Amino acid sequence: MDKKMFIQPAIRVSLIAALIIGLLILFGVTWWVAVLSVLVTIAIAAAVTVFVVKRQRKQFAERLKSFNIDPLAGRVNPADLKRMYNSGGQYQKDALTIYRAANNNCSEAEAHKFFKSLSVFNRAEQMKTMQQQMQSMQGKKGKGKGRGAFR
Repeated sequence: MDKKMFIQPAIRVSLIAALIIGLLILFGVTWWVAVLSVLVTIAIAAAVTVFVVKRQRKQFAERLKSFNIDPLAGRVNPADLKRMYNSGGQYQKDALTIYRAANNNCSEAEAHKFFKSLSVFNRAEQMKTMQQQMQSMQGKKGKGKGRGAFR
């Protein structure tokens, strides 16, 4: 993991804690009560953050399991991912998250484009345009003086 991910928030928390301690001391609170109250507040905030992150991960794993995706194995069937994307809502966001993580954090537009290319309706449109192109190519082939390329 990137060290900046932990260092920068720690620096921010330290600066905010020092500011709060300074304000509490200015208002007449003894220094040890100010330090203790800030430490307790930081501990409570950290505990709440850990609880929320664990809960979100558990919910994410449950949503994956409902589409036969095993988050521990790390293997994803593209058909299951497609079903998940087409379900919409939070499932669609989760499918995009999985696709982006598998493809080196590609852009969200690229992920949407990938899933749109898998769509049955998009394939029908692609087939229709290909048939039109083939017909236009055949139409051009028949025109001319009626002679072939070789005589």
